[in-house]
Amino acid sequence: MPPKYKIEFFLPTLYNEEDLDIPRKPIEARKSRKAIAMIVAKFKGISRYPATMEGTWIDENSNIKHFDNCLHLEVCVDKEDSNLEFFEEFKKYLLKEFEQEDIYMICWEVNMI
Repeated sequence: MPPKYKIEFFLPTLYNEEDLDIPRKPIEARKSRKAIAMIVAKFKGISRYPATMEGTWIDENSNIKHFDNCLHLEVCVDKEDSNLEFFEEFKKYLLKEFEQEDIYMICWEVNMI
């Protein structure tokens, strides 16, 4: 089988905090369902880990520690430049739709067995 790209990304379940003293608002589930549906429509499938992924990161500019709770998703696609371009645009869509500063998304080449 020819090599594929494996794309892995985390969809946040909470909006970024506007005020550290106020609890974060949950992101509407329909937004995640729509993003997943977009991938399934284009690539005919996606995998979602059953539990949310918890993460911690420190903002380099403010030195504030943030906590995230995300859906962990992955999809294997044909190793074509057009697919990488799709995910670059898809990430821009996710940033806007989920109102995020960044969304973790990685890609690497894999060989199917």
